[in-house]
Amino acid sequence: MKNNFISFIIITILMTFFTSCNDKLVRYDGIYYHKEADYTSYLRFYEDGTIIMTSSVDTIPQIKKWFNKDHKCVSKGKYTILNDKINFQTICDVKVDYNGQIYKNKMILNVCSSNGNKKDNIKYLFKTW
Repeated sequence: MKNNFISFIIITILMTFFTSCNDKLVRYDGIYYHKEADYTSYLRFYEDGTIIMTSSVDTIPQIKKWFNKDHKCVSKGKYTILNDKINFQTICDVKVDYNGQIYKNKMILNVCSSNGNKKDNIKYLFKTW
């Protein structure tokens, strides 16, 4: 009985540690961005599992004014994290699948849209609001 209790405590501590580590990988106090030639793609994560995405010519200070999950013109979805891997899908006019790896202040993502566009190893950098 004592061994079961000790095993339970160890498992609980490990699960808490790994869950909190995963939660800390994604930042909620700003946005992730990827610059293209004539626009920037923006990703914003929420603690409730919501992800929003938009592409815009707006700068980060301009985006901050309107880029939220209540805005009608952003793609929305839910994300999942397992260890340092992230997966999510956003939907607006086009369905876009993302998967990749999370680092301290960036993500490297593979992106595939329902219209046939595919890009691998896209670097999204993090910027605090």
